[in-house]
Parts: sequence; C-alpha cells; structure tokens
Amino acid sequence: MTEKVERESVLEKRRVHVIISAKNGFDGEREVSK
Repeated sequence: MTEKVERESVLEKRRVHVIISAKNGFDGEREVSK
C-alpha cells in the first residue's frame, strides 16, 4: 500500500512541475511577443 501512495505522490509532483513549467513558458512567450 505505501508503495502505491509513494508512486502517486511522485507522479503528482511531476505533474505539478510540468504545469508550472508550461505556465512559465507561456508567460515568457507572451513577454517576447510584445
């Protein structure tokens, strides 16, 4: 059981990191296109 919880925690952190990276990337593109 704990192994499954740990794996889901890692996936959750990775997904959050991807979302943050995408958000930062969009903000950067918006600034460049001004």
